[in-house]
Amino acid sequence: MSLDRSHPVFRGHPGRDRTPPRFRVRSLDEEIGSRTFGWKYRRYICILGDQNTGRRSLARRFFRDRGELRVDGNYWMRGRIPLSNAAPFPRGELDLLIRIVPSPDEETRLGSRFGRTLIAAGIHGNAALFIFAFVCAHVEHLLRLEEYYDLFYPFQWKNHIPSLIVGTKCDLVDPHQHRFMSGEEIEEEVGFIFGRRSYLPLYFECSVLNNINVHAVINEALHLIFGND
Repeated sequence: MSLDRSHPVFRGHPGRDRTPPRFRVRSLDEEIGSRTFGWKYRRYICILGDQNTGRRSLARRFFRDRGELRVDGNYWMRGRIPLSNAAPFPRGELDLLIRIVPSPDEETRLGSRFGRTLIAAGIHGNAALFIFAFVCAHVEHLLRLEEYYDLFYPFQWKNHIPSLIVGTKCDLVDPHQHRFMSGEEIEEEVGFIFGRRSYLPLYFECSVLNNINVHAVINEALHLIFGND
């Protein structure tokens, strides 16, 4: 699949995108030109998070990054995931284009107009929950879940969007106790969005810092991705 330069990830839409011009990426060609010539991708990923939450280091941990570009306050990274030859994964590798964007605290929120797929990243806007966006497969819009409680459930239900929430070291209830949020706490935090227990997202405890359950999370994300093609 050729790089789709008309994709919303690359192009700002003045009619609905109130992002300040210094953050808006007008087009990939205009910003970084021939440096991306020949890049091909199966998926686009946006990583949403506040400054100093490890957005770039997290991307490097999950992907063998192919370089890094700074564009108008946005980071662009090229990464790939090695895939198993076992079903349901195809042979070879999955190429990805990663855009690391500021959180709504750093720039104007993205527009609320939706395409066919809704993507929400993180129950607290945590960059380490980018896998939650990753498993939704088709990037249309990236939203912070806690700011769109009333919008997320209908689209998740209507479009049968698989959901994966990854608990990380940033979700510690008490940093001094090094304790993750429990399943009950996660349910209390996000359960009312989905209305019924059967619609609760799949939850994993995952410590990026200590590499606990990281591979299980990646494998589950890949299963959800290829099951949603």
